[in-house]
Amino acid sequence: MAQLTIKQSINKIYYQQPVVKEDILKFKTALSEFYHKILDKQIEGNQETHLRDFLKSTFYKDYEINKPEDNNIDWAIHLGNRESSNIGVIIEAKRTANQSEMISTIDLNRKALHELILYFLIERVEKKNDDIRNLIATNMWEFFIFDGQLFEQLFYKNKSFLKEFKKFRDGVKTDKSTSHFYNEIAYPYVATILEKIDYTHFNLDSFAKSFDDEKKLKEIIPLYKVFSNIHILKLPHTNDSNTLNKSFYTELLHIIGIEEVTVSSKRFIKRKRNNRYAASLLENVINKLKTDDSLSVYNEKELKAFGLDTEEQEFNVALQLCITWINRILFLKLLESQLINYNNGDKNYRFLTIDKITDFDELHRLFFQVLAVDYEKRTTDVNNDYPNVPYLNSSLFEISALEQKTIKISGLSQKEKLPILSNSILKKQEKYRNVSALSTIEYLFLFLDSYNFGSDKADEITEDNKTLISASVLGLIFEKINGHKDGAVFTPGYITMYMCQQSIRNSIVQKFNDMFEWNCSSIKDIYNKDLDIVKANEIIDSIKVCDPAVGSGHFLVSALNEIILIKFELGILVDANGKRIKKQDYTFTIENDELLVSDAENENLFEYHPKQVESQRIQETLFNEKKKIIENCLYGVDINPNSVNICRLRLWIELLKNSYYTASSDYKHLETLPNIDINIKCGNSLLMKHTLADNINQVLANTTLTVKKYKDDVKAYKATSDKANKKEIEHDIQIIKSQITSGLSRKSPVYKEWAKANLELLTLENDAFESTDTRFLSRVEAKRKNVKKLKEKVDDLKENPLFRDAFEWRYEFPEVLDATGRFEGFDCIIGNPPYGVSFKNDLRTKIVGLWGHLPDYEIYYYFIELARQILKPHGTLGYIVPNTWLFNMNASMFRNTVLNHWKIIEILDCSQFNIFESVTVRNTVFNMQLSDTGSDVIGFRNTSNADKFSELINEELEIIAKEKLLDLNQNWGLAFSRSKEIIELVHRISSNQLTVGEAFNLSQGYIPYRRSDLIKVYGTEKGNAIIENRLWHSNEKIDDSYIQEIYGRDITKFNFYASGNYVKYGKHVACYVDELFFSSERLLVREITNPQIIACIVNKKYINDPQLINIIYKEVKTLSLKVLWAILNSSLATFYHFNHSPKATKGAFPKILIADLKNFPLPEISEKAKTDLEKMVDEIAVEKEANNQKRVEELDEKIDNFVLKLYHITDNNEIEMIKSSIKI
Repeated sequence: MAQLTIKQSINKIYYQQPVVKEDILKFKTALSEFYHKILDKQIEGNQETHLRDFLKSTFYKDYEINKPEDNNIDWAIHLGNRESSNIGVIIEAKRTANQSEMISTIDLNRKALHELILYFLIERVEKKNDDIRNLIATNMWEFFIFDGQLFEQLFYKNKSFLKEFKKFRDGVKTDKSTSHFYNEIAYPYVATILEKIDYTHFNLDSFAKSFDDEKKLKEIIPLYKVFSNIHILKLPHTNDSNTLNKSFYTELLHIIGIEEVTVSSKRFIKRKRNNRYAASLLENVINKLKTDDSLSVYNEKELKAFGLDTEEQEFNVALQLCITWINRILFLKLLESQLINYNNGDKNYRFLTIDKITDFDELHRLFFQVLAVDYEKRTTDVNNDYPNVPYLNSSLFEISALEQKTIKISGLSQKEKLPILSNSILKKQEKYRNVSALSTIEYLFLFLDSYNFGSDKADEITEDNKTLISASVLGLIFEKINGHKDGAVFTPGYITMYMCQQSIRNSIVQKFNDMFEWNCSSIKDIYNKDLDIVKANEIIDSIKVCDPAVGSGHFLVSALNEIILIKFELGILVDANGKRIKKQDYTFTIENDELLVSDAENENLFEYHPKQVESQRIQETLFNEKKKIIENCLYGVDINPNSVNICRLRLWIELLKNSYYTASSDYKHLETLPNIDINIKCGNSLLMKHTLADNINQVLANTTLTVKKYKDDVKAYKATSDKANKKEIEHDIQIIKSQITSGLSRKSPVYKEWAKANLELLTLENDAFESTDTRFLSRVEAKRKNVKKLKEKVDDLKENPLFRDAFEWRYEFPEVLDATGRFEGFDCIIGNPPYGVSFKNDLRTKIVGLWGHLPDYEIYYYFIELARQILKPHGTLGYIVPNTWLFNMNASMFRNTVLNHWKIIEILDCSQFNIFESVTVRNTVFNMQLSDTGSDVIGFRNTSNADKFSELINEELEIIAKEKLLDLNQNWGLAFSRSKEIIELVHRISSNQLTVGEAFNLSQGYIPYRRSDLIKVYGTEKGNAIIENRLWHSNEKIDDSYIQEIYGRDITKFNFYASGNYVKYGKHVACYVDELFFSSERLLVREITNPQIIACIVNKKYINDPQLINIIYKEVKTLSLKVLWAILNSSLATFYHFNHSPKATKGAFPKILIADLKNFPLPEISEKAKTDLEKMVDEIAVEKEANNQKRVEELDEKIDNFVLKLYHITDNNEIEMIKSSIKI
């Protein structure tokens, strides 16, 4: 049992946010009024009313607060302003004098808690309300707050306790009074779990002296936060990295000149279609590019990298430049706030203002003559104008190659004014309400000044209501500005946190096991070992983590935080002198994707104060650890240059958070940032010219270059703060890479074959110089043609534009090469690879040549295969991908490959809920480890009761045997959402040997107008005309060749009627099906199986499309259609289908595939049983015809039970399980 203080219980990120003075004064007034109204002798009802009034007058005026009529809850706070909205908070209110029933810190196991448990379970079980956020017990002065998730785990998910509750509510118990539940059910159970019950406790008496003293306003901030709807209702807050600040985002897009559009459920960033203002950054750049013909410096092949036509090229170049400049400005805004905080709010440290930077020329000067220049090398004017701006040594403030070739920000036009957005944040200020337009740079700086970029003081009360924009919030904005390109989407922080926690920890445990031959399974196991601090740090510092589709770098930021947290947990986090950061002094946590450091009680967040010895020690340690991890451990690749720049920026921001003033500068200058850009590279992760097995040592053997020099140069590049030295090292690195590239190209099989053939040709041509032998000359000509073809292949490898973005995993990261240049690989691959992209044409040929044929040529499969190739043995993979690989029929071999090459530690099937707001695809998250033996068992968390990710990860980790998984028709998603009992029952049903496909012939209906088939037969023009005119269809039967169509909706279990048009049927249609399937006596089965399988015997001639599956007799009959009708319409068939078929869980339109029916298992049936069943089928048909519904229902139940016995299912629990599968 843990009693938490207010500060311990509140989200630290939210607690950091300052409070607006006007708001807290109103709160203080309402709180004081409530406190003074509560008198000991008041009746309970009056006190309860005062509580409701207090809540309504503060944070809950827009929420319904009532006493539900169908429950005895004292007060319920709903999640909306109507009674119909879910209850989010349950309050049990006792009179101040009612000490016997009220819980206390000494004794929780009292009636008030028992009542909360009862009301919670009534809501949760009987009303299916899974939205209860918190539960509160109070006597008006004391408050006890319990987290709803705690009640979910302790009470709802405890099967035996839940069973007792249900018996009580069903009236099974001899005593039906609530006292019985409190005393005989709740009390004894609570006694066994008291140590697990965490709660927040506070007493208003402790704050009473501050209620009427405005000078002590800060002292009631904890109460303001704990009573807030953000805390009590767990609402997203403005500093939440998962929550987009839409106002900030929308106005920033306006200033840039772009907009977000939705295409096929994906959101893209595009140039504005309307209102293209010349003063917006993007239009300004595009106009300048056109005026100066800036793109003429690129040849045609280089331009293709920016787009297929001039308009696309101009947009992409302009957007890349705009993102570069906005990145710099936002980074500087964070830096400015940091400097002000470090210097006790001194506004002299502001430098990003319209007073200082009046135009684009001055902004260019700030970038490249101030920030990019070391202190000693700055001019006198610069030092006078910007005395407090630090030198950061970041390539962010070096002129980029694109700026060098096209335009710099100083080249932008400064004449035009940009219209202010109608709902601009500036309109909140009186002086700008009637201003219609401003210069772009003034607009941008005033806009940014309207937000708070850096208040980290939890006890701050501000006069203005500036929204906080933190580095975490900017991460989401960066990603969205970059656009959902190539199937990439922003991964929420709670996902990256969890995935990095699982994958990074698994990788680190593996490294320790490999080093010491241990058999640890968790970080806790390692902690219990006798660790050498230096050696343990070396092991963790050697981990190599890569995101091959890095996007904004969100996963790498989460990995960075996780690695530092692990070091702290292991007790090996040390300062520069080797002194440990001890657990008894500090608490390290990760909340909202932020690494937070607080005091030992986990109440007060760490704040950096220069010159304070301990504060300086912690700040330097955090900076140096982050720097070391970013330089040595984190790597990323992305095809989008904007993503690469944003990722680098986010990592620099992480360092900026812990930047510190150096003692060597007498605490005047900040520590410089490392050159981390070399770890984040631009390229197509799935394309490479050279294999991972190519020998680099041979290539460098006869040169002065070595792998060691390559490694040393890269290390030196990261560390240098001298610009000239940096350029020199960069040049040396490029020489080594060029040597490797050309050397490996010459050693490729294609090059060797061409070189050999070319040498032979030269010899032949020399001999043929004076020859007249026609046969010999023909041989020479043949050799010449062969050499020409081989040369084309060599040139293709070298010049093919497809390889323009190729990323050479073989040597781009020397940190994953051993001393001889052999590719060792990464310890951990993690990320959210793109999806929804299918390779086509030449690109498909190249990709398949590298990685093999993978399902549907869908891109995310190839990223899984890439991970298998670039990981070390026993390396860890953590991906979030679409769920389609779990059940896609084309992915059957792929799933087998996964089982054979990976140890599957955990699969989270998120099919029941959306993770990404902007896309409809459902996802899976997995954590796997490369293994020579594959997976014998698979870890998963059952998703049947989880409606969101936070619930799923709290489910118990279960395992399923490989064989059982394969039994489920390889629809793995079913295995992860069904109970063991269901899986076992499905396994038994599957074990029947005979299948429908062995006993009968099956076919789906025809597809008359499949375009590809018709164009192939009739040509494009005629084929399209046939489709457009529906040539073979008619509203009436023209002649005997026209047959009426029957649809899925036209059949029931007992009857059928045809509602379709007539079709001229024959082999001229696109997808012809043998007419026997339409004219024979047959069983028609609906493809859509919502809510159950429907099969009908039809003996008239109709045509049908694939909405129906046709089943007819084989030449030798083994079973009658009547028997099959009885089986397929049974509850057993529907149960089996919904717990076995790949498409059975497909949302609102589950399907049964023809493959499912062919493989449907049939029991061994005696001749007598066949006859008995056929008689029952005949009888039910007669009774149905006579409209004797009662008898029909009796026979239906009798047939259903008969089918169950055929499959040897007699256990009552199993029968109930099966019959409940039919939902109507």
